[in-house]
Amino acid sequence: MAGGERRARERTQVRERILRAAGLTLAAEGVEAVTMRRVAADVDYTAPVIYQHFGGKDALLAELVRQGYRELAGRMAAARLAVDDDESLAAVAGQYLRFAGEHEHLFEVMNGTTLEAGGRREAAAPVNEVLLALVTGWARRHRVDLDVEDACLLLWGTLYGVATLGRLPTVGRERADRLGLQALHLLLRAWRAQQPPGRAPEQAGWSGPGPGGAVSAPGPPARAGAAPRRAPTGRRSGPAPGPARP
Repeated sequence: MAGGERRARERTQVRERILRAAGLTLAAEGVEAVTMRRVAADVDYTAPVIYQHFGGKDALLAELVRQGYRELAGRMAAARLAVDDDESLAAVAGQYLRFAGEHEHLFEVMNGTTLEAGGRREAAAPVNEVLLALVTGWARRHRVDLDVEDACLLLWGTLYGVATLGRLPTVGRERADRLGLQALHLLLRAWRAQQPPGRAPEQAGWSGPGPGGAVSAPGPPARAGAAPRRAPTGRRSGPAPGPARP
């Protein structure tokens, strides 16, 4: 192996060790315990070595946020494929709530201000895509005239709020999981109830999916005063970055 390749591999391995150590500290003790010196001690390096890989604590936490969203998106996507279409929203919501309960400190950082809005939106894009596709598909199957962007924001904001409640001793994770699924079913029931009985999909504003039935990745939020976006046309923007400030 050439010297340059070996050095690149070693650098990658050191970076992964740093992230693993920082993630363990975050999970066990919270964000305040994650410092460059603490991480350096945990991986048996000097602090300047840590700064060579990450410019500071914010940069280190930002990468943990990106990792967190990738893990969450993977869990949601797997849950979506494991069940029938009409059960997929509940399965994905359950994974979101479980992730929030299992990674309390990471979940808090993911929904904070470590990443600026644009960076958080980019990090959350895989999660947005899963949720966007699910809500669009549900609206298509049930022929519901739905503003997908608003629906995704409402659903994500509801799950985030319930997950946050689960951290309270008076609520707890188990009850929060149950309340989150109950809230989801109430939302779906309300969206279906507002659809006039027997209304044809064309009358409901459904023009069919986009080319090939594809659903595009989330775009920027609609401008103020713009016409609401209806489902499902195959060209929809997803929810705002992360559920913390829906």
